[in-house]
Parts: sequence; structure tokens; C-alpha cells
Amino acid sequence: MASNPALGQTSDPLELLRQYTTQKKPVELLDNDGNLTTDLLQATTVRFGEDASFARDTPTSYSRSNSDSDQYTLSALLHFLDHRDQSFYEYMKMTNTMGLQTVSERVLINTSSVVSSSKSFAKVPDLIKEIFPPKHGAKGADGKPMAPVAGTLANGALASNGVARKRVSQRKRANPIIVVPAATTAMINMYNIEELLQKHQFVDSRTIMETGGPKPREVFIDHQVTRSSQRIRVRVVDSVQDFTEADWNSLICVFTQGAAWQFKNWVWKSPEEVFQNTMGFYPKYNDERPKDSIKSWGVEVINIERTKRHMDKAAVVGLWSSIEQYLASKKPDFLN
Repeated sequence: MASNPALGQTSDPLELLRQYTTQKKPVELLDNDGNLTTDLLQATTVRFGEDASFARDTPTSYSRSNSDSDQYTLSALLHFLDHRDQSFYEYMKMTNTMGLQTVSERVLINTSSVVSSSKSFAKVPDLIKEIFPPKHGAKGADGKPMAPVAGTLANGALASNGVARKRVSQRKRANPIIVVPAATTAMINMYNIEELLQKHQFVDSRTIMETGGPKPREVFIDHQVTRSSQRIRVRVVDSVQDFTEADWNSLICVFTQGAAWQFKNWVWKSPEEVFQNTMGFYPKYNDERPKDSIKSWGVEVINIERTKRHMDKAAVVGLWSSIEQYLASKKPDFLN
């Protein structure tokens, strides 16, 4: 259903959403028969009282990126606001399940505050005027001018004073992320991943554990890209519990031992779906058979010699070659 200009003072759903949120006015959802519903996915229309009605997935003037054609839908913003008390991880997991756009944590930046992705969205209503500032000269439901907030994201573009733009451009780019199994019995885990990827040598994790050292929380690997002067710094972890949207977007590969429980509470529902969104490695000794469970996962098998340590380098070089090809194809930003 298109908006009815006769009913409202604005045809911009973003401005109405801002007004109704700050004024705590109810936004109604209507199904295909025109009946009220509380289920966003069942709704076809969003009604702002007597002001206007819009189709549920109407694009707003709030851009997701620098492209004017890539905009958040009304349904995505409604879902975001409705789940502001959840952690960002739980919000993103539900959003992915529902097939809605995820409102990025990068949206929630202004000159004085940042809503942390690892905490709840409880402060969002207080920041709504900064997050969804009105167009210059726009009028509210009461007919009074709505002044834009200086130094904030306005209408999907950074504020004209350039302060926010400078801050965003100066933020450090995230490191690409590799996830390894948390199990101490896994062939590759946090104990020996640095030896493998950095030193090109396989060391049994039990040998390292017997020295009594603590398990690293995270490991950083520096890698020289083949046929390039560029170096990339990769972050390795064995838990996604505190992952933000930026972390999920930075995930480049996963080491697996073939156990589906490794992916419990991930944003993707199954191992097959995990490896549709990132590349996977299944390390094993060269004289072992791969587990049947990985046959449908689409992961790359890494064969490691039991005793011939001089063969490790060739295996690791092949592994890095696969990672570089994946980055070039799927995540080229990490190579720029």
C-alpha cells in the first residue's frame, strides 16, 4: 500500500518512524486483509495512525552504504527498534532467521556517542533523534519545524560538517577472522594454530599443552600475500559468543573437526549454511579417512603427514593459497 498524502504531513516513513518513536506513539501493523497483527512477517502494511500508511518493506531514506540505491527498509528499522533490549548478537541472529536487513552497528555513530554492539540497545530511544535526524526544514506531526542534529548521520549520508566522515575514515579496518574448534582434542586449535599458520609447521597440540601454558584467547597471524608486497594480519579465535556484525562480516574461514555442535548458536543454522558463507578446512592425517559428516559441507581437506615434518610447509602454502583465492573472490576489501 502506498502512502496517502492526504492523511499525513510527510511521505517519508523515516521521519514518521522517528516522530512516533520519540513521542512513544503506537505504530500499527496490518495483514493482507487489513486486520491488525503483531507479527511483522505477516504484516503487509505499516500504519502511522492517521498520518500515513506504507508497504511493510518500503525503502526509507536511510542508506545502508554510500550508494543511494542501498537503503534500509521500514520493516528492518521497525524490527531493530522492537528488539533494542536484546544483545546485538541475539538481534542479528533473529534478524538473519527472519530474512530481514540487519541494521549495522556502524549506523549508530554520532559525534558524541556510540551504542555498543555488545550491549543492549536500551539507549536507542534516547538517541533516536541523533540516529534518525530529520531532513533540514522538515516539519513534525505537530506542524513545528524539526531541526536536524549537527554532526550526525542524516538521511543516510554523513553530516555536511565532515566531522563524522573524518572519524569513520580514520577507524582501523577490521582484521579478517579465522575460527578454530574449541575442543582440546581437535587436530588444530588455539594451542597450535600459530605454529601451523605462522611457522608453517604442525605441532601436536598436546605437546604444547603439556608445557603448562594457558590457552590463548586470540592469536594474530601476519601473512605475506603471494605475488604482492601486501601483508595481512589475521585474527584467530575459537569462540563466536561475542561476535558483532562486523566480526561476522570479517569471518574468512573456519577449521572444523567434522562435529556439527561446533556451530551451535551461530547465526547460520547448519554446517552447510556456514560453509556457504565462509570457507572451511578439515585437517586430518594423510592416512585417515575424512568423516562422513563433512561430505555435504563443501570444506577443503588438509592432509598432514604424521611424521614427515618437512612436508608441512607445502600443506600450509596450499592452505594460504586457498585463503588468498577466497579473499580475492569473496572479500577483496581485505586485499586492498
